[in-house]
Amino acid sequence: MRIFKIVIVVFHLFIIRPSTEAKRFSVGNSSLNFPANLFVLGARRSGEFKLLLDVKTFYGSAMSKDGSSIPSISMNGFGGEVGLGYRLSLLTLGGSYSYLKWKQFTDPVEVENFNVQGTMSTVSIYAGLDFVYWSLLYKYHYMSDYTFDFASSSGQNNSYNSPESSYSIVINYKLSLNTSINFEYMTMTYSKGETGSGEQVLSDSEALKFNSYFIGYGLNF
Repeated sequence: MRIFKIVIVVFHLFIIRPSTEAKRFSVGNSSLNFPANLFVLGARRSGEFKLLLDVKTFYGSAMSKDGSSIPSISMNGFGGEVGLGYRLSLLTLGGSYSYLKWKQFTDPVEVENFNVQGTMSTVSIYAGLDFVYWSLLYKYHYMSDYTFDFASSSGQNNSYNSPESSYSIVINYKLSLNTSINFEYMTMTYSKGETGSGEQVLSDSEALKFNSYFIGYGLNF
């Protein structure tokens, strides 16, 4: 209960109160103090498209959905993302495509010889609040494929698809008019797999779940 009260107070002091204060000032007024000055430009540039080009690196883990059949494997990697959004006052809606290379950081010998290194390509839709200087976004991963770099013990080149319970939370902070730094938490779970014998629904012991933390540098137009 005490933690909940603290969250309410912080939310009021740093979100509700500053944004209300900022509404009393015209665009370009420089007399506001932090954190209200983060919100004062929120009413400018409504009804515009935004293009985002982002390069990112990340650290995370992969494991089976049941949490035990495939032990937790440390992963890292890099990739890029392109997104197109539409801004309506403080609300931003859009979609994006990302391409990520996942490298297995854990030695396969330490995790029962599992090697899940591969490539992830994802189509996402997102919605969030855009205060110009910074934004908070929720991304729903609509489509995704994960292709393993190495063949299975039977010699097949496998891939996973059909993400479920898969989303990202993104905080974007503007460094300048056209550049930004982005922080993201992502979770992705695949429910189907493609093998030489065709597509099949994966059991909890076969389904692969990824959790990762990203930092990225973006260009905004």
